[in-house]
Amino acid sequence: MQSCSSYLPLIHVLMCLFGSKQYFEKFPLCWQTLIFQVYYFIFLLTPLIIHNFLVVLFLIIMANIVCVLLVSNIMGKNTIDFTG
Repeated sequence: MQSCSSYLPLIHVLMCLFGSKQYFEKFPLCWQTLIFQVYYFIFLLTPLIIHNFLVVLFLIIMANIVCVLLVSNIMGKNTIDFTG
């Protein structure tokens, strides 16, 4: 496993962008590493969570469309009438 301290310059750059580097450097190195790990996992996992959420949402929508088509065919209708 690679040492987290090698990633600290990256988190310094990120925190410079957010204006909190001066507060971050007041922590001891072990706390900086811990804070970095939290930041790193948030930045790393957020796109994956959003991507997975969109995939699941797409699958739910597709399943609903398929269910509506199946029900409309079972009921003997060739077209879907949403007007009631």
